[in-house]
Amino acid sequence: MDDLPSGGLPKDSSIPAEPAPAPRSLRGAVRLRGLIDLALRHEWVWAVATVLLLVLLTWRPPWGKTFGDLFEGRIAESDVTAPFDVEIRDDVRTAERREQARRAVDDIYVFDDKVGARVERDLPDSGPASALPGSPDPSVAAILRRGHGEVLKAVRGIVRTILSEQIVARRDTLPQGRAITVRYLGQPDEVSLRDQSRIIDIEEAQRRVREAASGIAGIDTASADAVGNWLASLVQPNLTYDMGETRRRMDDVARQVPVLYSRLPKGTVLVRKGQPYTSDVIREIQAVQHSSPRGFDPTALFGVALVTLFLVFFLWRYASDWKRELRRVRHLFPFLALALGIHAAVGRGAMALIEVLVKNLEFPFDRPETLWYLIPAASGALLVALLANDRIATVYAMFASAVFAIVFDWNLSYALFVLITHLTAVYALSKYHSRTALMRSGLVIGFAGAAAVAGLDAINNGFNPWQVCLADAVFAFLGGAVGVPLLVAFLLPIFEWVFGILTDIRLLELSNLDNALLSQLALRAPGSYNHSIIVGTLAEAAAESIGANPLFCRVAAYYHDIGKMKMPEYYIENQRPGENPHDRLAPSMSALIITNHVKEGLKMGRDHGLPEPILDIIPQHHGTRVMTYFYEKAKAAAAAAGTAPPSPDDFRHPGPKPSSKEAAIFMLSDSVEAAARTVAEPTDERFRDLIRQIASRAILDGQFDQCDLTFRDLDHISEAFVRTLGSIYHHRIDYPTFIFEGSTGRRAARAEQPGPRRTRSDGPA
Repeated sequence: MDDLPSGGLPKDSSIPAEPAPAPRSLRGAVRLRGLIDLALRHEWVWAVATVLLLVLLTWRPPWGKTFGDLFEGRIAESDVTAPFDVEIRDDVRTAERREQARRAVDDIYVFDDKVGARVERDLPDSGPASALPGSPDPSVAAILRRGHGEVLKAVRGIVRTILSEQIVARRDTLPQGRAITVRYLGQPDEVSLRDQSRIIDIEEAQRRVREAASGIAGIDTASADAVGNWLASLVQPNLTYDMGETRRRMDDVARQVPVLYSRLPKGTVLVRKGQPYTSDVIREIQAVQHSSPRGFDPTALFGVALVTLFLVFFLWRYASDWKRELRRVRHLFPFLALALGIHAAVGRGAMALIEVLVKNLEFPFDRPETLWYLIPAASGALLVALLANDRIATVYAMFASAVFAIVFDWNLSYALFVLITHLTAVYALSKYHSRTALMRSGLVIGFAGAAAVAGLDAINNGFNPWQVCLADAVFAFLGGAVGVPLLVAFLLPIFEWVFGILTDIRLLELSNLDNALLSQLALRAPGSYNHSIIVGTLAEAAAESIGANPLFCRVAAYYHDIGKMKMPEYYIENQRPGENPHDRLAPSMSALIITNHVKEGLKMGRDHGLPEPILDIIPQHHGTRVMTYFYEKAKAAAAAAGTAPPSPDDFRHPGPKPSSKEAAIFMLSDSVEAAARTVAEPTDERFRDLIRQIASRAILDGQFDQCDLTFRDLDHISEAFVRTLGSIYHHRIDYPTFIFEGSTGRRAARAEQPGPRRTRSDGPA
């Protein structure tokens, strides 16, 4: 204050009243926003909270499902459905499969190849014996005696030949159409015999014996019949069925058949409302109760937590890598984590509600999976695309699909549906200049979701039944076309305010020149207001030329000088001819007043809830440039007093320097607008030369070192300025019927007026 003449401002200087303060409710909202910004800075808290939330949403509750008393004949009070996928022991199918295995086992037969040798051993060695095996007719012994040993020799041959065959008691007991296993008595060997044509029964063996006996030489027919009957009585089976071994093998094979289970998918109706409980229903319900979790499973909990931790970790890493590039969202990881958590919670809540509603719905709406498609899952990607950008939203879609797959019982089909609709949402939105853009995007998402569901149903069940497939497609369309826009419209303003993100809709709201802050600016500082409008026009044209955000540049220009409402008469655009309060102040005090409008502008902006990106423009459009007019004035005063010259750093704006292309555009637009007013004969070449001087001075002063503005961008910006200035300061024709007396004198008076005229880019803006 020592630089003020007479100890302060001159007595005749009029200091206008303070601008109207922000309403109390708005100030409370601003304080709340400050607390939220503080909370958003602690990313580790958001990471832990996200992991805990996702584990809670994906973890099954540790209590079992109960169904009350179970007895046959009980009438169901409501539909009873399987709360999760259940495997039920199928005893009927298991018994059938085991019986099939038993029937596939070959019957075991034992072949005693020593039967013929034993019978032959019982015959006399030589000559007729007094006793013959069996109970022969008495005449048989006489026949053998008369044969002088030849008959006995023939008998031995017949016994040896016939009893070497495989003989069963009855052929009709042999299995038809399949093999038998023949084991040799007393030996480990066995063979599978499929051709059973050579096996004969007792009757066939006896017939062959009698036939062979009729051919014995040296005896008559009656004697041959007697011998044949005797030999037939000696024939016995040598191939017998081993029931014990066969059953043992059947039992072994049957035991190897595993117990079969039937799968009851989640949502399967076990019994309809009003129908009685049957034994089969009770068996299925008991299986559900047995499978229902009844205790704490730390292993499963560890698995869910580990998978969730990986997802959150990589989401944090991605956000950390991109948060420097994406200035639009200041707290990218909390933003993505909150979006993911909210949509997962919405999905889990809708899933629980669907499980209740589906009990009272009829076919084809009685499947929970059908109603899942009504959930507006794709709203997450659309919200991220609106508030961040397409690249961030695409990556978010991958994480959201994985989370939804876990939440919805690890359902791969639903995860693919979520992924397809998320990616559709990313590219369905072009520009968001009106609320109808959400509805248009929703229609695209709805059609894409219906098509995706049709493809998944074709893969899973071949459109069978078609009623269910049609219901799936209709619900998928409704979820995308109606549910997604509604949820995004609800969440969008919340996310805009919490994270201070500017959307085109918010910018359009701020562009209303009738709002309280701009109305005060127009009333208290009309020159600054007019200056802001023109700067907005220049900045908008420049932004369009290099692909920056033109709407943001135009709107931010309206607010970049709101701090001048504090002391408007100290800025030349608000001064009347002949009145300049800086003439009575020391240069250092003038510089202090000029720089103070930045602080006041930030304070007013925060009090009125302006978004942070717009507030950033207020100090950055000046950067750290030197206020040359007051610096030169101080140098002249120091030279006249014989003191050391002042430091230029004492006359610099506090900064910071522009950190974005938009902020750099503002610095140039502000300077160009001020300097263009001094061009006596406005032509394109003069404007172009003026713009190049201003840009060169800013570059040499290092004002653009922290933004990614290129020389190519500067060329495009310069041409955009030239076109815009040409349309504003063009030549006008004279009106011969009107005489403006004294106009030349007034122009000359303004030209001779002392004080900080805006004749260069670094004057008092």
